[in-house]
Amino acid sequence: MLHSRAYREGSYICQLLTEFDGRLTAIVRVGRNSAKFEPFNLYTIKLSQGRADLFFVDKYELDSQLAILTGKLLYSGLYINELLVKLLQQTLHSELILSWYIQVIYQLKLSDIELESVLRNFELDLIDELGVSVDFDTCFDAFEPIQADMQYQFYPEQGWSSKVAPWLNLPIFPGDIITKIGERDFSEVEILKSAKLLTRRWLDHLLAGKPIKSRELFKRMNR
Repeated sequence: MLHSRAYREGSYICQLLTEFDGRLTAIVRVGRNSAKFEPFNLYTIKLSQGRADLFFVDKYELDSQLAILTGKLLYSGLYINELLVKLLQQTLHSELILSWYIQVIYQLKLSDIELESVLRNFELDLIDELGVSVDFDTCFDAFEPIQADMQYQFYPEQGWSSKVAPWLNLPIFPGDIITKIGERDFSEVEILKSAKLLTRRWLDHLLAGKPIKSRELFKRMNR
């Protein structure tokens, strides 16, 4: 379960990530003696079709609790869930997406020290899953390999441009950093900072103005 909000007494509208049907919106009724229906839990569910893309959870059983997250790890998990809810197309079929999500949550649980690397890898994997990734080896305007000693400007829908125009307010990256990000080599702080700038701009473009509320949690923690 990715997210829920109260609907009627004892009922919730939930965003679910399922094994065979991708992300679904479903109404869940939680009885007094039923297992809690909470984020980061893995359930076996029985669904029935409602109107349009709305489903009803007729029956559910708790299989496992993927992770008990607190502090910045909890905020990171909520951030991951929120991006999936807002960017994954409803009922998009992908056999691998649930196993990928479970792996990411386990990485959060085990990777407090390397949290930034886990988040950057997730963001880039999500962009790949959405089918909007770009070539990290070649600039799109000159069709030439990315050079380590040159600078490039990033266009979310096209990729890397060798014609840098600072007045466009698009992020500019050195070629060696671009190559490292493409290789998922986050061994240096500077690469992580650049990757964060890149994915933030890229995801904001894909979100088209939709706010990410979980980012505010990080801001409050750092005050």
